[in-house]
Amino acid sequence: MPVRDDLDRLFVSLVHTVRERAPGDVHRPFEVLELVQDIVPYRALRRTRGFDANEDYEHAMTRLLSGERGYMRGDAKMQDTLREELATPHPDTALFREFARNHVAITEEGLAALAGLADDPATAPPPAVRTSAPTQPVVAEPTGRRMSAVSAAFAAFQTPTSTPAAAPPAPESTMAVTPMRFVTAGQLGGKCRYCNATLPDGRKLVFCPFCGHDLTMQQCPSCSTELELGWKFCVTCGRAATAPVTGEFPAQQGG
Repeated sequence: MPVRDDLDRLFVSLVHTVRERAPGDVHRPFEVLELVQDIVPYRALRRTRGFDANEDYEHAMTRLLSGERGYMRGDAKMQDTLREELATPHPDTALFREFARNHVAITEEGLAALAGLADDPATAPPPAVRTSAPTQPVVAEPTGRRMSAVSAAFAAFQTPTSTPAAAPPAPESTMAVTPMRFVTAGQLGGKCRYCNATLPDGRKLVFCPFCGHDLTMQQCPSCSTELELGWKFCVTCGRAATAPVTGEFPAQQGG
């Protein structure tokens, strides 16, 4: 079955990303906040899946979280609310942000549907750059039972490990040393803006030691473009670069 629309592309990207990071996680629940800010954020899909506008991404995410096509299961009240909103003439596609702490999970029906979507070229991850002839990935058949169609679909997403070509060294006379940006715990109020963990005092920080997020950058509250600390406006959409609220989605700008 070919990929039909943005909903299919978003779901395929979700499963592929989770499968690539930790295969067993396809069966665990996810917070809505985790999906939108870490696993399948707009900034990543804009480059790889053709989501040219944030509104298209939000509409597809609302459909996914509402349980459309049986891809995801979640809180019944949340899914009913999102389905009702989608049925209106001009739905608020950012409504899912009110359910940031709700949990959803990928369904077995969704994984089974992925077996049909896996044959479509539009679902394949971008090809890796190779310097030698690629070898075919070996997928071992589970002991005592035949490999299911879902397992076969996941195997289609596996990409053989490749060794990128080494970049030629730059001439010594033109090499420039760029100092690494850093911040201190005091500049950030002592807390990580992403996981709310207490940051070590008296240290030069680039990444949070607890969640791994880049502390020297912030995200545009409208389109999720990464911005340097101190920037007042987004370089992509022009919105005010208000820092995100810890543990919540960034507040939506008016207009």
